[in-house]
Amino acid sequence: MDDLLVAIKSPGATERVISAPIGTMSGSVFASFVAFDGLIHGWDLATATGLDYDLPPTVVTSVDEFARGALSAQMRDGDTFKDATTAPEDASQLERLVAFTGRSL
Repeated sequence: MDDLLVAIKSPGATERVISAPIGTMSGSVFASFVAFDGLIHGWDLATATGLDYDLPPTVVTSVDEFARGALSAQMRDGDTFKDATTAPEDASQLERLVAFTGRSL
């Protein structure tokens, strides 16, 4: 995480081309994937341990918008992401995003 923080703060980080396990992308897109990954796995941990997971709505909205535009059908290989599940009608925005990633609520 320290290396990631140094890289993000380095000059030109958002314009730099990154070779990641999911493909080649700009630093800004990679940073958005890191935020998406962290948000979803944070939910996983909070759910597994019974802890509250309250995030600012603006963060959830931003990550949700990114994820819906960035998650391709090829990524839904059952390993990287599963097919989207259906969230209950009363689900929060975060729960709808979690279902979009293939998790069951």
